[in-house]
Amino acid sequence: MPLQTPRPKGNYSCTQEELYQVCLLTWDSYLSNVADFTAVNTTYTAAFGNTNRAAVITAKQLPDFQARDEASESLLIQLKDAADNCLIQWNLLETHIKKSFPENLHKPKIEAAGGDYYEKAAQSNWESVSALMESGKTFITANNATLTTGGMPSGFPAAYNTAKTAFENLYTQLNDADQDAEEARDAKINANNAIFKTITSVNEDGQKIYRNKPAKRERFTFSKVLELVSGAGTTTREITINPNSSETVRKVRANSPITNIAQVPIMVGAPDSTEQTTVNPDDSTANTFGPDIKITNAHPTNTAKATVRVSQA
Repeated sequence: MPLQTPRPKGNYSCTQEELYQVCLLTWDSYLSNVADFTAVNTTYTAAFGNTNRAAVITAKQLPDFQARDEASESLLIQLKDAADNCLIQWNLLETHIKKSFPENLHKPKIEAAGGDYYEKAAQSNWESVSALMESGKTFITANNATLTTGGMPSGFPAAYNTAKTAFENLYTQLNDADQDAEEARDAKINANNAIFKTITSVNEDGQKIYRNKPAKRERFTFSKVLELVSGAGTTTREITINPNSSETVRKVRANSPITNIAQVPIMVGAPDSTEQTTVNPDDSTANTFGPDIKITNAHPTNTAKATVRVSQA
């Protein structure tokens, strides 16, 4: 079996916004000192710096989680409405069955029309909605004459099929939008990793070029520039939150970003507060909760992860 490439993960130990700001500052430092770089390697030109600075802007402008999720979120709202309409149509079918067949046949007839799928369908299980409507359509086709004799209007099968088709179309669009969002997420992570790799290489040379000039050298030290962006005396911690559990993090820097780096939502708040803020995947919220925060993962099976800026003191 051929090897498969795994989904990309960020290679940088900071938030996306911190990464972009650090890279932009570093490229500005490079362009201000490009002659020193060119002196040791002729491929280091102003054009090289401008091209790579533009790549940072391009990566930054790629859709974030909210932008990627908009289509899915909008379609989900429409899908719920379409599912409700399907349930209404199927309930009408159930009524037609009860009026068209003897009482002792109601149970098997309703089951044949998909009744066993109804409970899960009513709980927004989309596969069950699809199965319910498909079974109902098959039943209407097979029993049209009897249902019509029992009072089913002539236009009911068409109305039923219209509801079914509307749901199926939206369900297909939602699945496609979810896949598009995942591809866009991977594209952003890959772009971030690419600009981080390039800036790391430039930093390695910058530290050599300015080995005897500490202030200049720090301009090409990722951790030092990150301190400038996020505050000195702090470090980025990656927190793992198991399914259906919470983690308390101490000494979190005020107003620093708390970033969800997993694929399930997390909830953030003060440890003793019932009020929590939801943070979606690849999104951040500023720490306004205090020096200690609680991060909760309500997902029953998937592990969550987040990055926070904490004081080293």
